[in-house]
Amino acid sequence: MFILKIMSEQTSKLQLLVVEDNRCDLEILEVHFKKMGFAYEMASFRTGEEAVQYLHGRAALEGLSRRTLPDLIFLDLKLPGEDGLEILRKIKTHPTLKTIPVIVMTASTNPEDIAETCQWGRTFFLPKSAEFPVLREMLRQSVAITGAEKNEGMPN
Repeated sequence: MFILKIMSEQTSKLQLLVVEDNRCDLEILEVHFKKMGFAYEMASFRTGEEAVQYLHGRAALEGLSRRTLPDLIFLDLKLPGEDGLEILRKIKTHPTLKTIPVIVMTASTNPEDIAETCQWGRTFFLPKSAEFPVLREMLRQSVAITGAEKNEGMPN
């Protein structure tokens, strides 16, 4: 697991969870997050199984604080072991986790992958080849869904 914290004068930070097995793709995401200039904390995992264990542990703490869960999940579609679709299904059928928006990232252009991904509520599909403005707009939409913009984690 990698933890990246971007320091900010803001008191509240967007909590991000990234599930990505390719270190290069993770670094590209980090560069984009820094360019956007919003305050965030990020936990990342290389396998879906690790992420699910982490999320279930956080969900068990849900009664203590909403801040224990991520505001947004980035999920690679093609992962070793259980693939991203299986992990997405586990997230979206869990009573506590299902409300967290998920951005599914993939190099796949298969229409079936897109359709299966988008059947789950609060889920976005992001091609890994997407340009920076596309990623920024998806983040804005996702943050708006979570209501996290209230804590000023994302600038205008």
